[in-house]
Amino acid sequence: MKYNIYVVVDEAYGDYMPLKNSSINLVDKYNNLIVLKSASKFYGLPNHRIGYLFADKELIKIYNKIALPFAFSDLSASIFIRILTNHKQFLITKEKTIEAKKQICKLLKNENYIYTSLETPILTIKTNKYKNLTKKLMQEGIVAEDCDYFINLDSTFARIRINSDYKKLVMILINIL
Repeated sequence: MKYNIYVVVDEAYGDYMPLKNSSINLVDKYNNLIVLKSASKFYGLPNHRIGYLFADKELIKIYNKIALPFAFSDLSASIFIRILTNHKQFLITKEKTIEAKKQICKLLKNENYIYTSLETPILTIKTNKYKNLTKKLMQEGIVAEDCDYFINLDSTFARIRINSDYKKLVMILINIL
């Protein structure tokens, strides 16, 4: 390592992307690379604050020396392990999410959303009809995140998550956008 610099790649949504796109593929090539993964996005465990990392063996040894013991609860660990044993179901869910997002994007006008990969279950939408789009979506029963803290976005943008009830989501979006 010429400059003693470590590179940390956050792949919180990485499980939605094809493995060929992951920085995990570079870990064997670079001994200063750390790739972080999260169970909160793909596996739906945001309250459990559980994740994992990929890195060079020597870097992992260093991490293990400074990591907090019991960084997450036994309950969180057991839930995550159980989920990993049923990974096939999550791949099915991933395919359903991709199909739902394709349908939603087909129905929306291009000016009403910011494109993100179909594999990612989030979608940023926009309309000038409402000063606060998030508030309107929440009134309609859609959980949304306000985007006014993102660079170049404001409260006319909202971030939503594609879920299993996407047909209801589509109908609401068509009506309000």
